[in-house]
Amino acid sequence: MFKVDLADSPLGPSGIRDLAQLLVRGSGIGINQVSLRGCALGSDGMRTLSTALARKVGVTSLDVSNNDLLDAGCEAMANMLINDSAIATLDMSANGITAKGLGILSTSIKVNECLRELDLSANDFGAAGMAVVAQSLSANFIMTSLNVSSNQLEPDGATEVANLLTKNRGLTKLSLSGNRLGAAGARALGPALAKNSSIERLALSGNSLGADGVEHIMSALGNNRSLTRLDLSWNRMRPEGARTVAFLCTPSFESFCGV
Repeated sequence: MFKVDLADSPLGPSGIRDLAQLLVRGSGIGINQVSLRGCALGSDGMRTLSTALARKVGVTSLDVSNNDLLDAGCEAMANMLINDSAIATLDMSANGITAKGLGILSTSIKVNECLRELDLSANDFGAAGMAVVAQSLSANFIMTSLNVSSNQLEPDGATEVANLLTKNRGLTKLSLSGNRLGAAGARALGPALAKNSSIERLALSGNSLGADGVEHIMSALGNNRSLTRLDLSWNRMRPEGARTVAFLCTPSFESFCGV
């Protein structure tokens, strides 16, 4: 088993056609990881790639981040996920995907029985997109890791995340960093975190939670028995927020808190 890493190579759709042929011809030689970050695939290149991967060539980890896939590329990805059950780790970050594209993906995510880790960070799909993600994963107990950092979720998006956490029991790692959640978003997340029994690692860095938001999170965690790692760095919590963390922390989890 080995990895093909072509990250930051300007392959474009024509170069992807050659790679797709290689993947099909070499399906027996053990290529299980493919990194195509920043390769200028576009939606046309994604369609070519998805056709090859739908033939079950054995790839289990795929990085197509920063490729301008846009919503049109989501249709090709959805077809691949429906027809190929091998992909377990998928990075689609920084591709300009909106709530519309996520809606196209959602059906495939619901039926795919292999996808364990999904990175949708830096797509700026906002609360509307988070609502689609939450709905598609509400009854999915297969996926264990979700990254929706840097998507301008804001407090309304935090409400959608809370809805997800009250229904989903499969996620163990959740990244929400850089979403401008604020204290209001922390307040929305609190009750869901108190009830959730699966999340082990939670990233909330860079959300301007402030001392009030940190208190909402930490108070909720008094009833949480699953979390072992919490990232609260870069949240303008000030000394009073740090004191809240220090007072409410238990030996059961490791907290990375920037003051």
